Amino acid sequence: MKNILKFLVVATLLFSVSCTDKKEEIQNWKDYYTPYQRLSDSDLLLEYSYSGSEQAPFYWYYTLGNCDDGQECVIGQQLDVNSEVQVETKEMVLNEGVILKQQTIIEIDTLTEQRYATDVAILADDLFSFKEMSMDQQLSYAILFHSSVYDDQKTSISRKRQFLGDTTVTFEGKSYPALRFKLSEIIDIEEVGHLELNLEGEETYAKGLGLVHTIKGTSDGTMIEFYLSKYEYIEKTN
Repeated sequence: MKNILKFLVVATLLFSVSCTDKKEEIQNWKDYYTPYQRLSDSDLLLEYSYSGSEQAPFYWYYTLGNCDDGQECVIGQQLDVNSEVQVETKEMVLNEGVILKQQTIIEIDTLTEQRYATDVAILADDLFSFKEMSMDQQLSYAILFHSSVYDDQKTSISRKRQFLGDTTVTFEGKSYPALRFKLSEIIDIEEVGHLELNLEGEETYAKGLGLVHTIKGTSDGTMIEFYLSKYEYIEKTN
């Protein structure tokens, strides 16, 4: 419970985001998600930094692999600043978009330092659409996680994304077309009682970069914000 609450920090906007004067005609959104097309030749490392906070950055490392049913998937690992895996995902790329096939959360027992890898139950799997969405459509992602460290604790996370429009972002001095999504998230932690967090915010995906900016907060004004700060392709060694 404390691990989730500590990520809700007061933040200020650092990433440059501005509305476009003329709406870009978008026929296909494939290039706005993580550019998996290059993953056959290179792996991808993304660094995300928190705005207005002294928290250490976190990383996502992407490579190509197989899902449990043998189909090709993008494998992602969320890493902390010490390169310890915190979350692992397997995402299947379809013609119409990306769906979540598997998600594993790594817990650490602070008393024994033992690490536990636990697969979550996937309740809704839509991660990203390659087809242009109308503003009344939503993408739904939901998981249920039973802790391997705390026997009586289970956490559900429900996240909905709704298309808001196009924009531009600036990354390393270069402008990129981007897509904005409204973000609605509910985190319910059940232990003895319930702790429910309702978060509202926005996500921005840039063409050729993927997710570049997230800001979300509670109704009392507590917010979390992070942005893409480093983007690196790593040549495969095998």
